[in-house]
Amino acid sequence: PDSKTRKTAAMRTLILTYPTEIDDEASLEGKFLQLRWAGRAYLLFASADEHRYHNQILGRFLSEQGIPHHWEGAANLVVDHPELSIIGGGRFRLDLPTKQLRVWDTSSVYGCFDASALSVQLAAADPRWQELALSIA
Repeated sequence: PDSKTRKTAAMRTLILTYPTEIDDEASLEGKFLQLRWAGRAYLLFASADEHRYHNQILGRFLSEQGIPHHWEGAANLVVDHPELSIIGGGRFRLDLPTKQLRVWDTSSVYGCFDASALSVQLAAADPRWQELALSIA
């Protein structure tokens, strides 16, 4: 790819979902995290069945990316990486048949997500996410 293509790809928001495969005909509800790592925006969406708590979502992401971290007890996740910043989190309902994404609530551990950045991040994501109607409650 040329330098413009690489720069555009580097600026794209990466959205990860747990479970990793989402049925296009189903709805998914759970929690999400908004973060930045190494200059890139990430949105992590996890079904309630997959991860009940925001720190579990973050723990999985950190493990998959090889980012240093450790648990202090069962509930306190400590991140050992200065380039990672957690913006916040909340709850979501993704309805792919109607192309709607509804977000609300606040993470008790990481605080409120940045609503104004969320629409920008979705617009900079994979085209499948760009076509969703975002509703913030």
